[in-house]
Amino acid sequence: MVLQMLPVNSVPLQWQTYSGAVFYEYSYATNASFTGAVNGTTTGITTTIATLNQGTTYYWKVRANNGSGYSPWSAVWSFSTIGIGTPILISPANGAINQPLTSLVLDWQDATGGTFYEYQYGTDINFTSPAPASATTTVSTVTINGLPLNTTYYWRVRTSDGTTQSPWSTVWSFTTVGLDVPVLVSPANGATNQPITSLVLDWQDATGGTFYEYQYGTDISFY
Repeated sequence: MVLQMLPVNSVPLQWQTYSGAVFYEYSYATNASFTGAVNGTTTGITTTIATLNQGTTYYWKVRANNGSGYSPWSAVWSFSTIGIGTPILISPANGAINQPLTSLVLDWQDATGGTFYEYQYGTDINFTSPAPASATTTVSTVTINGLPLNTTYYWRVRTSDGTTQSPWSTVWSFTTVGLDVPVLVSPANGATNQPITSLVLDWQDATGGTFYEYQYGTDISFY
């Protein structure tokens, strides 16, 4: 019988009472041959084992001793401990466009088994050249700033307990906002009888820029 996803620090083993037993011997190992097995004894019908490896299948068995000898070993059962989960990305959605240059939030689902996350983002889908930005966090979200305009980034996350690392998540991408083209407001195109002083040129706000450059002249080609 296989019991999946048990904790690594407290796994109770329990068996039925054996008539005439004075004590029980139990054995568990990471292989069905019980090579390198851990053995112990108890007078009860349960014991708790701890300090197990993450994401590992264990095999266990029990036999009784009536003071004169041992019974045959029980059937071999197995269980698996909790492994380190691979993070699942949430946002920005894969392929998202027009993402902000500052206060961009990378978010992913909590992953089991780890104590912190490592995240990477960069312009190379292979995360090699140029080298990606890389950092760690203990929560499943991070805010990044100072991104350039109209640039596609790739990002991924993995979790670790300090000893074991999960696989990297799937790689997602996002593209930062580009510069909008300003839309002219007034004077209306072709307007006549405009004042020769204090003439106001007006246009709609355009996203992505920090200042505007304007031109006016008597040559439609601006030469």
